[in-house]
Amino acid sequence: MKYSNKLVFILLATSFFGGCSTLELEREETFTGLMQSRGIPPQSEPASISNRILSLADVQHLALNNHPTIKQAEIALSIGELELKRDQSLSNPILSGLRQTTDETGQGPKIALSLVTSLTDLITLPYRQNLARQEFRALQLDVAHQVMSNLLHAQHHYFKLVLSEHLCRIAESRLELYTTKLELAERFHAAGNLEPTEYSIHQVDAAQAEIDLAEKRHQLAQARYELSALLGVDTHGSWGVPGGIPMPIALDNATQELVAIAQENRLDYMRDALELVLSQTKLRNSGWRRWIGDIEIGFERERETDGAILKGPSLDVEIPVFRNREQKDLASLSSELAQLALDAKALDIKNSLHTTVVQLRAKEAALSTFREKLLPGLGDLTAHTQAEYNFMLTGVFEVLNQKAAEFEAQASLIDLLQSYWDTRIGLIAITGTSLPTEIDWVESNSFYSVATAIPDHSHHTH
Repeated sequence: MKYSNKLVFILLATSFFGGCSTLELEREETFTGLMQSRGIPPQSEPASISNRILSLADVQHLALNNHPTIKQAEIALSIGELELKRDQSLSNPILSGLRQTTDETGQGPKIALSLVTSLTDLITLPYRQNLARQEFRALQLDVAHQVMSNLLHAQHHYFKLVLSEHLCRIAESRLELYTTKLELAERFHAAGNLEPTEYSIHQVDAAQAEIDLAEKRHQLAQARYELSALLGVDTHGSWGVPGGIPMPIALDNATQELVAIAQENRLDYMRDALELVLSQTKLRNSGWRRWIGDIEIGFERERETDGAILKGPSLDVEIPVFRNREQKDLASLSSELAQLALDAKALDIKNSLHTTVVQLRAKEAALSTFREKLLPGLGDLTAHTQAEYNFMLTGVFEVLNQKAAEFEAQASLIDLLQSYWDTRIGLIAITGTSLPTEIDWVESNSFYSVATAIPDHSHHTH
């Protein structure tokens, strides 16, 4: 078979210059769009937080700019871009040279030069470019999922710090109350009006309240440290969090609606769906790909020892006799695995949403019972006990014990709120996006005053 020297030159030139051309990327717009469509604000210059009460929106901005993994995500995208450019190009041509001499006198050296490139690379270039673009898209989804997970992690620690401050204040009030009880017990014991056993009980209660306060202060310091590490700010800086209490957000969406939202917005689900598309693309193309071995074309110029010049094209073809069936089998198994992974993720989303919605509604009901029935009821009991004490129908310790029960209930309410917000943040993770009510909540920074969130219907003990 004869080859035109001009044709070979054109193929070599196409290989060289084609390897230098890649598609222009729009990483910023695409990646930012993935974030903004899920209620995540764009990156901006971090504002000063000195003497500032941080809102949840502030936390999102700070975490997006300062979270330790954000820079890693940016580097991962940059690496992905470079790999995309590499995969969209052709391999470099190979220039070879040969010089051989003979022992016979009067004979010059044999000199040969050749330029070779892969024709297989050129044939498969559109296919490989398409795969490279899809793989880069998969990387974007992976990185966006990681960034969103980190932001939700920061939200968790924000609510943890807010509620830890309330638990600390309740512990301080409990210690003050038990200290008052112990002082009264000491006077009663000194006057012989209190049994030693009862006096010891008051001592133990006061000591336990002191230990509980120390533990709550430790937890508060730890919560502040964890949040500051995620936000990249000084733990001992002059920033703070709201003094109010974050109450539940209404969940108006039906479970099936949430499932549809998750399948449309869940980044790791989208990543698995894209992985299935990639594996199916490879399977569809494995039929012809397995019959194309490594094909190299080139041009060679050779000067013989007698001075004769030989030149012309060269062709090296790998004959795919062995190991050609495995490629299609591997592609088929990879496609099957990708389909199983996507089906498993869809089932997990559905089950997780059903479970999370049930948990949220149960916690909302429990919080409503706390605020509307239990705490007002305990407040009324304290008021009634105070009235009985005023008419000397009961003792002062009974009044203080009733107030202590109120503090215990308030602490239980805060613990339940922490559990609620953990579950609510989990709902965002499952759906892959913030619901409209959650976005409105962030923008309005809706914190209830303590008096509104934890009603106190009792009177002060005199």
